[in-house]
Amino acid sequence: MKTMLSLRFALIALFFVSVMCNANAQMSKYEALYIYNFAKSVRNVNDANKTDLVITVLGDLQLQKELQSIVNAKTSGRKMIVKGSASVAQLPKSDVIVVGKSMSAQMPELVVNQGEKALIVSTQKGLCGNGAAISLFAENGKLTYEICRKNIKHAGMHVPQHLISLGIEVF
Repeated sequence: MKTMLSLRFALIALFFVSVMCNANAQMSKYEALYIYNFAKSVRNVNDANKTDLVITVLGDLQLQKELQSIVNAKTSGRKMIVKGSASVAQLPKSDVIVVGKSMSAQMPELVVNQGEKALIVSTQKGLCGNGAAISLFAENGKLTYEICRKNIKHAGMHVPQHLISLGIEVF
């Protein structure tokens, strides 16, 4: 009887873990779609003729895979190159840096050590105050974003007005 109860508990726990993993994977897909749409709309103010756009995902392998999958499926428009990095110290030269939730605490280091300017996109609410240009987050089951014009300008990028107006502008 005790073994059956333990087995039942283990099966229930396994079910909840699989549901949570599926929910996280689903959120990564939505975040990747948002990031892709931001990336295809941003322009470097100082180099408007640049055709390639390098996006580096910092500390979120699932999000990197989802974004790469979207970029591979899209054949028109500017060429996007998706890279990954496990630490701020190993970041390659990038136009857009996406900071995964697990790396959010390293935002101050990223902003200070940022030799080349890049548009920083975080996947956690409130990081525009720490240097992110865009902060994606889920609220009431819906993905939304904060956006900061000052940080966009600091990155040397131009983001179309319609993307700014769709987000929550922070100063």
